[in-house]
Amino acid sequence: MPEVSVVLATCDRPKLLVRALGSVLQQTDVDFEVILVDSNHDCDPVKDNPLVADLLADPRVVLVRPEPRPYSAATARNAGLALVRGEWVSYLDDDDEYLPGRLAQPLARAQQDGAAVVLCGYWFQWPRRRRLRQCDATWFEGDELLTRARLITSMIMHRHDPALRFNERILTAEDRVLMLEFCNRHAVTRVPCVAEPLVVMHLSEVSVHKNKEAAWQSYLVALRLARRGAFSRRARRALLVLGNIERAMAGYGSFRRYLGLLAEQVRLRGLGQWRFVIYALLTRLKAREQRTHYGSPRTT
Repeated sequence: MPEVSVVLATCDRPKLLVRALGSVLQQTDVDFEVILVDSNHDCDPVKDNPLVADLLADPRVVLVRPEPRPYSAATARNAGLALVRGEWVSYLDDDDEYLPGRLAQPLARAQQDGAAVVLCGYWFQWPRRRRLRQCDATWFEGDELLTRARLITSMIMHRHDPALRFNERILTAEDRVLMLEFCNRHAVTRVPCVAEPLVVMHLSEVSVHKNKEAAWQSYLVALRLARRGAFSRRARRALLVLGNIERAMAGYGSFRRYLGLLAEQVRLRGLGQWRFVIYALLTRLKAREQRTHYGSPRTT
């Protein structure tokens, strides 16, 4: 039986899959399997992709093509979770890549600390620049799990829980919801972090976060899971404010209210949020320019 099962879901990005799958198979010092979930809708099945033919021949790769095709990342990952055989579960999005040690270091840290879940640092990669993320802490405890930890799929490793599944009713940030559910189920209040970049998170050509209403619904689900006994009122308020900001980035609500939300973000989380505030303002202004030029977007 493998120590770690890596769930890698892919959808219509055959060239990026080569990089992602190859980066997993290059991992060392861990007995692992890769559950590759083929969610392709608009391109050929993964088994017919000549770019990954050699990689698929690796006996550690388990290829599954669910029927019907998964309609979301959560559905695809759940198809992979149903086949997990390892004691530990890790994930990778098909537009990201593992760096050396991505499996071995978190596994060693989890075993050393007796932890049920462990995170790691990563590079956030733009076309011309990159920034280190989550490399400034070796532990996240209590409120930090809401306010500081980045509970992102490719940076998560957790013990296999056969009953745990991604919430298929939400279309974005389902990884944060999964981790909050895991922490509730296993009474986890303190999570170790390997404070080294072990993943490259590439800026995707197609953003999954364009639907701000879907993002808002995800925040509401996360807020319900962030129980009052486990997290302070201030931390839960910070999560709600962040959700409102993300929703407003696309133009929801007045600009005056938006400025108020940004001010509260700084009040709750400190002056270190200045980069986020600038990004949020530029995003809102860009959305307003697009509405002015093309007219108000249709809602569905």
